[in-house]
Amino acid sequence: MKKALLFALAIPLSHSTLAASLYTAEDDGPKWYQADMVVFRYRAADTEEAWPPVIQQVLPANVISLKDNMPEKVEPLSGNILEPSDPSSIPVPPDLAREPFVSLPRSDFLLNKELGNLKRSNRYEVISQVAWRMPVDEHIQEQPVKITATSKEGDQFLLSGTVTVSASRYLHVEADLWFNELATEALYSEISGQELNADFSEVAEKGSQRGPIIRLNPEDAPLRITRNFQLSEKRRIKHSDEIQYLDSPVIGVLFKLTPYTPPSILEISKESNGKTPELKVTALHSMPQLFDHQ
Repeated sequence: MKKALLFALAIPLSHSTLAASLYTAEDDGPKWYQADMVVFRYRAADTEEAWPPVIQQVLPANVISLKDNMPEKVEPLSGNILEPSDPSSIPVPPDLAREPFVSLPRSDFLLNKELGNLKRSNRYEVISQVAWRMPVDEHIQEQPVKITATSKEGDQFLLSGTVTVSASRYLHVEADLWFNELATEALYSEISGQELNADFSEVAEKGSQRGPIIRLNPEDAPLRITRNFQLSEKRRIKHSDEIQYLDSPVIGVLFKLTPYTPPSILEISKESNGKTPELKVTALHSMPQLFDHQ
């Protein structure tokens, strides 16, 4: 089943040889792209492949987090709710059209069709969908983007890691993601017969199956990582109509990089409705069906 899925997702479109190369070095500054990513897990992961010992993940020092596209609301401090005491404290929404590394709203996602196929199948559970825009150039330092997601219902898990886009002759995407299964610490300690350090500071020893303790939120009960699995892969991107499929026995990733042209200040001023200008992309051929419906 998984091999058939891998074949369906990994092959480029039949017309991809007609597409232009996605990256060419230019003298007029870095090129911009929109990155779209969907992370999902297999509901019935391969049981014949043993999970490795629990390893504590360390993020790179230069990792960045995507900015929220909707700033948090600020409670008014003055008695008149129509007149905030400090107008400068009112959060300003980011410029989605021209500001890099902002988490885009769902209306701007470009992998919605593939997302729908995943959700309609009972073989997969979508963990995360995210999109952002950024400049990419071989002279710009690589910026690993932090990716995190937690379970909303059912089994407790934590997805964490980074995705990095870089450029040389071609564009490359490198994913370093960890899928962590979690258990409430009290329950895990009772089942395993192991004692819990009072300060919750214990970390996993090398080669040990006993994982570190974490808190998803400061007010939450402690959780222990009982198993984790790493997806680490680097892929070269040649054409703008390719959807990259990164595979592992536990989770899978769909990734697409699309050329994007940020509007100039003049173009934005001509927008009469105040909406974000439409994404400018190369012509795409119709995609084949990626998954069997269940």
